Amino acid sequence: MAIKDYFQAPEGYVYVHKTLQLFGEIIYITDEVMYTKNEFKLVSNEDLPGIIEQWRIDNGNTIRG
Repeated sequence: MAIKDYFQAPEGYVYVHKTLQLFGEIIYITDEVMYTKNEFKLVSNEDLPGIIEQWRIDNGNTIRG
């Protein structure tokens, strides 16, 4: 899996995918996984735990991060 590009969040923030199934400080674009930056929202590290917990309550899904 070759890395083609990536985007990195500023310090204290993470990118959260619009489905809330993926989040991270660095999002890699590879030949197998093609994300676009507009699929993500920039969220502060302080707000992330609440967002994850609410997602789990609402959906009963797991989140990778």
